[in-house]
Amino acid sequence: MDPLDLKILRETSRGRVMWWGSLDPRVSIREVGRRLRIDPTTVWKRLHRWQIDGFLLGYSVVPNPTLFGARLAGGSVRISDSRAKERFFRDLGLIEGAAFAVDQVGPWVVVMFVFETERGLQRSAGLTRNLPGVSEMEPCIPFHCPKTTMTPSRLDWRILEALRTHPMEDLSQSAQTVGVTSKTFTRRYNRLIRDLAVWSVPQLDFTRYRGATVARFLVWLRPQADSHRVLVRLEGRFPSYILLEDQTGLPDTGSKTVRLLSLFLQLSSAGEVEDADRVIREVDGVVDVETYFPRRIYVYADWFAERLERHIRQE
Repeated sequence: MDPLDLKILRETSRGRVMWWGSLDPRVSIREVGRRLRIDPTTVWKRLHRWQIDGFLLGYSVVPNPTLFGARLAGGSVRISDSRAKERFFRDLGLIEGAAFAVDQVGPWVVVMFVFETERGLQRSAGLTRNLPGVSEMEPCIPFHCPKTTMTPSRLDWRILEALRTHPMEDLSQSAQTVGVTSKTFTRRYNRLIRDLAVWSVPQLDFTRYRGATVARFLVWLRPQADSHRVLVRLEGRFPSYILLEDQTGLPDTGSKTVRLLSLFLQLSSAGEVEDADRVIREVDGVVDVETYFPRRIYVYADWFAERLERHIRQE
């Protein structure tokens, strides 16, 4: 991944700062080229190469769970024997409510569940805790999902299903599947994106990186810190960042809101990772930093598919 690759990756995120599902696989290649002042053909070639090289495994498109009255919760699972990880990620996909997972270097992996009731969340967590290879599991913390501001129409539900089924398909092809014009489909799609009704989640394989170290820094903010100001300062100190996630205000422990940012950096050595840690800690408003090395992002879409299909049948 050279500097141009990183710029393209950032530009495919609407607003350039990641928020749940904000990476948009259908952002116009021509539009990305215009923003970066490069030929659109160059953009297409780079995106195609990511897939050929195995870095971008694809996208999963899922409806915002708040459309179904559901929420998200996340926690960490310890797998002491790295040889058990592959089976764990296969088995996790069989558990009701499993939604996302992030494999990291070392024994700890991040798991996220979608749930409609506290009892359902406890059942999902309990089944995960009993999977082969799991030696420990931290409590799952419910998250504040960004709520959608729209009530989908019957056509919107059909569009959501088309997007979920063919996440990388051109909008004009999806429009034919639904039976509407490209103009109508695009207008509805943009509204679904704008109103946070649909999430596009990339499946990235960081093990495909060569000649560089990818580190993820969880940046914990002070209670009164201005998160936007911290974001701007992090962008200024690390202009070649891979991804920057604003997760401020997401976790809800029932007593106070945790304030958190997530920064992905491409670095040349372990020494540079430590240097970056020090620089981040010097930013006003930062109270602590945790460093992880991501390997791969997993998406489990069965829960979303079942609810979406059920809703379409009811319509």
